[in-house]
Order: sequence, then C-alpha cells, then structure tokens
Amino acid sequence: MSEHHTNYKKIYFILLGLLVLSILGPEIGIVWVTLVTAFGIALVKANLVIQNFMHLRWEKSIMKWMLATSLVLMFLLFAGVAPDVMQ
Repeated sequence: MSEHHTNYKKIYFILLGLLVLSILGPEIGIVWVTLVTAFGIALVKANLVIQNFMHLRWEKSIMKWMLATSLVLMFLLFAGVAPDVMQ
C-alpha cells in the first residue's frame, strides 16, 4: 500500500478561507457575480473534501467511476421526476 501524507490543517484553513469568501461575496451586491463565485467556491470546497477527507484521490479508478455513475443516475432521476412533482 502506498503511503500518502495529507496536511489536514492546511486543507482545513483553506476551507475556512473559502467559507469567509463565500460569506463576504453577497456584500458586493452584484447578483451574477455572487452566484458565480458562490457556486465556484462550493465546487472547489466539495472537490477538496472529496479528494482529501473521503480519500478519493488515492482510490482506484473504479471507485471514481462508481461515484460519477451514481451522480449521473441521481440527476436523471431528478430530471425524470421533477415535471410530475413540480406540477
């Protein structure tokens, strides 16, 4: 098994910094800038958590494919059910 060393404190402080940015973002007052930065920061934070805290960075490719497949199926289910539920 290969050894991997992750500096969890560094990742934690990066996540805290991104949290502060996402909280201060709405203070700008421009809606589309706030939305783009909020979703962009959310994607970066989700990637950091998935790659490091869920250890997906060191998993085999099959686990990454399983995660991607489950997300695609979840969105397909939502797209299929949404027209009925939202009426």
